[in-house]
Amino acid sequence: MKHISEILPEVLNKIKMEKIISKAWYVWVDPMIGEYPFFSISDLEPVLANTPSEAKSKANFSPSDYKNDYGDYCTFIDIRVRRAKQYDKIEFNGAAITRKSYEYMLKQELRNTALRELPDHEMYYVQDKRTYVGNSVVWWEQDRNGYTSDITRAHKFTKEEILKSFINGRDTDIVWMASHIEKNIKSHVDAQYLNSKYSL
Repeated sequence: MKHISEILPEVLNKIKMEKIISKAWYVWVDPMIGEYPFFSISDLEPVLANTPSEAKSKANFSPSDYKNDYGDYCTFIDIRVRRAKQYDKIEFNGAAITRKSYEYMLKQELRNTALRELPDHEMYYVQDKRTYVGNSVVWWEQDRNGYTSDITRAHKFTKEEILKSFINGRDTDIVWMASHIEKNIKSHVDAQYLNSKYSL
């Protein structure tokens, strides 16, 4: 099975970020930040522009609606600008998307490629990493009827089932080789089924 670092070059060859179409910027005056709806700079709607000056001129607010620390109305000089790179518009396979979307799609394609590289002869369990029961991992249940922490009730997937169900799937579903998981099974007694009349 290939490690993700071995897969990355072939994925990058298929998925190409050609160029930045427009840079994204956060634009604000200080009195705007700290109250609803802008509790922090990242709550601002990014502005697309090629330069900081252009971003300032495209600001969707009037600085004179706010007063600075000296009690004077803000002016164009008070407008502040910071890059919001994750919202840059980039050209991706002929379409304009945000850098954030590109990074998500790249991550998903890396995962898809890794799933396709899984050994055909292996069986697999799928963990739902959103939750644990104590220290116990939660698995997709047999016939995929929910989730279980009991590995004997977990669904054992073929590679074909994995590809059918998990290509372009959630990154919270972690595919494990069954042979590795079965080496790490521990038996335990579940306290909820114990009856105190059998104890002293």
